[in-house]
Amino acid sequence: MRQLVGGVLLSVAGLGCTDPAGPDLSDQSRLVLQVVPGLNWRTLPDDQVTITTARLEGRTLYLTLRFGGGCRTHGFALVAGTELGESNPPYTLFRLAHDGNGDMCEALLLKNVEVDLSPIVLLVQQSGGTALRFNLVEPGDQVSQIGELMLTF
Repeated sequence: MRQLVGGVLLSVAGLGCTDPAGPDLSDQSRLVLQVVPGLNWRTLPDDQVTITTARLEGRTLYLTLRFGGGCRTHGFALVAGTELGESNPPYTLFRLAHDGNGDMCEALLLKNVEVDLSPIVLLVQQSGGTALRFNLVEPGDQVSQIGELMLTF
């Protein structure tokens, strides 16, 4: 799903992950936002996960994730496209990808994750911005209950 703000999309190419297979998933607690030009959101792993908390400190986004499992390693990635809604400040969506590797166990798990948002700063600066508004989207195209966040730099 593309997000339109003000009816116009601004596209800036040439940044971040260019792997056509999509983003790299990690089971680590420290991630880097992956900016993926031309990404088809429907190709992301979309096992169920809920973002229960989110807070920004500088260019780091701290997330608490809740998901079911307990028997296998789970991989996560936070991904942004290169299209920014033309507004002041620009707007975009960050999508959370989750691969539970077929984990059928039913324990309720919490994972704290730190995400370095620095890769999106260059994209926004190239469009003339000094801040970015964004929403988090969980697997299944569900906009997180967290609400809109703002990154300033």
